Amino acid sequence: MNIELCKETDIELLEQEIPSPGQSKFHIGRMRMQKEGTASYLIAWNGEKPVGHLLIKWDGFGPVMPESLKNIPELNSFEVAENTRGKGIGTSLIKAAEDLAIQKGVKTIGLLVNPDNLRAKLLYERLGYHDSGTGIYTDEWEAYDDDGNKFIDSEACLAMIKNLTD
Repeated sequence: MNIELCKETDIELLEQEIPSPGQSKFHIGRMRMQKEGTASYLIAWNGEKPVGHLLIKWDGFGPVMPESLKNIPELNSFEVAENTRGKGIGTSLIKAAEDLAIQKGVKTIGLLVNPDNLRAKLLYERLGYHDSGTGIYTDEWEAYDDDGNKFIDSEACLAMIKNLTD
């Protein structure tokens, strides 16, 4: 397995192997953010097949978060293909993201997790992330259903952070 920054030519294969829901085309939006310099989109590859992805949002958690988190880069859009989970791909993606952040001089990084997703929460804790103390909030984003109709999707989230200088 190797991890690389996403390239334009990867998008079609990503949609085939780890598809966006409905007509959302999330991979295209993430690639656009990378081109704009506001994010880095990491792809995990098993040979010629993408098996996971993770977006680093360099501009932080966003406007709905408390002031203390707004400028902390966020690990986002983290997914490992279902048939490859439990093989270290997620850990490798997170470590690659942290290494990239350290190269950019980032001292603290964070992520959001559904508090009911115990498997993910335990992984993050094992990797040194802890509850930011900001409580649970509802994250919202635009998506498109199978017919192309736009809707707002949401999920309960807990912000977790990690000091990268330890």
